[in-house]
Amino acid sequence: MPSRLTNCAVSVATLLLTTGSGHTSASPKEVSSRPEAAKVHIIPLERGMMYISRFKDTRDALYRQAPELKARLDIPSSESFSRSAIASLLNQRDSLGNPAAGIRIYFGLDAGGQVRLILVSYDSRGINIIQPLSSEKGEGLSPEGGGEVIEDGLRCPPACPDEENSLGGNQEASALDAARNHIISAKEAAAYTARFRSTWNEIPRQIPGLSTRLNFIRSESFNRDAIAVLLNQRDGDGNLATGIRIHFGLDFEGQIHLVLTPHDAQGRSIIGRLSESPSTGTESEGDGEVIEDGQRCPPSCGALSNSILDEKP
Repeated sequence: MPSRLTNCAVSVATLLLTTGSGHTSASPKEVSSRPEAAKVHIIPLERGMMYISRFKDTRDALYRQAPELKARLDIPSSESFSRSAIASLLNQRDSLGNPAAGIRIYFGLDAGGQVRLILVSYDSRGINIIQPLSSEKGEGLSPEGGGEVIEDGLRCPPACPDEENSLGGNQEASALDAARNHIISAKEAAAYTARFRSTWNEIPRQIPGLSTRLNFIRSESFNRDAIAVLLNQRDGDGNLATGIRIHFGLDFEGQIHLVLTPHDAQGRSIIGRLSESPSTGTESEGDGEVIEDGQRCPPSCGALSNSILDEKP
């Protein structure tokens, strides 16, 4: 695996956040991070917004061209996950007791045709860490099929950011809180990822040119420090981010990219200078930065061939 994913902190941070057990700390703490290591994933806000806008325009145009596509592949604009859900992944340890090196995001598809994001942690070798998340200790290295992953984020639509601020939020989006249960079994997640790959392999044959305009991959990975930098952002009142919103983006070559931003308790995105973390999120949007440029699979799939989430349908 490239060094940008393995270059992770050697000591695990004490997150003091809600985990799968549902217990909440009254005062969340900053996560230990190295902004220099996060910089490999940081891009200017302007570029991130361009990706997001291009994705929405292309997706909506394809739905108009082929109305049947949405019923089979309903792609949201974004999906949000609470701080506690992200913390539960960063708290995972590999078989040697080392902390998770980062978070990998898979594309899945539920039985209703909705595209879903599935989050797992990975170790310094790039191997998925799939363990029980709802356990108080979460230490047992059970087989992947008995493990759990993060899913069931807050989708936009229907809970979408304010139209006046393309990365903002509204009161509906604030429904995402620490009590939301994002945990599903690895077996259920594997069914989602297999269904997504099977459907995506089939649809382009029925809609000519689709894969060149909207080209999905299997997963995208971000190192621990990049995730920590997002969680350490503060809103205008000095409160730490309460979660992370994952936007769908599209580059000029038709490649899907994931763009990550932190949000506050009201669901509003916190825009700041991530390369100068911690930031108060009070900078003008023109100076802001977001997380993108993850490690994409394919081509960089490495040790994933034996993961339950990467099995062929």
